[in-house]
Amino acid sequence: MVRIALITVMVCTLTYCSPVRAAPPAQADTIAAHLGFFGYETETTDEFLRANHPSNLNIAIKEHRGGVLFLSFLGASAYGKENPNELMALANELNVNATVSRSYVDKDGDLALEAWFPGTYEKARFSLFLEEWNKDTILQLRQHTEEVDKLFD
Repeated sequence: MVRIALITVMVCTLTYCSPVRAAPPAQADTIAAHLGFFGYETETTDEFLRANHPSNLNIAIKEHRGGVLFLSFLGASAYGKENPNELMALANELNVNATVSRSYVDKDGDLALEAWFPGTYEKARFSLFLEEWNKDTILQLRQHTEEVDKLFD
């Protein structure tokens, strides 16, 4: 299977998702420690908390509307850019089976995946959220290996 990689999150894309300047979550250190327990390597920037993982999707996490927003982007291949209907069909399929996330084709023709965690960090709630995020994203994408291999770099 083609290794799924996070596209460098561009400032214009983050601006598109929120009218205010992006900022890491208020509890970034606590969230980073929690993610570290599950094998993520984290880095906090001025704009968000980055969380990279060897087998799950990489995530950019920012404060958003009284909670935190998870963002991941999968760069479309040349085939994916030339066949946007197939990309949208995959996004729709992911949405049909999603619990906490939503998927859409962004203005650059790439697949965007987002999920909003309301309120402040609480260990038990965040663990459940992270488990559902991974089911919604990487586990579903693994069920669509043929499409993923064609649609993404």
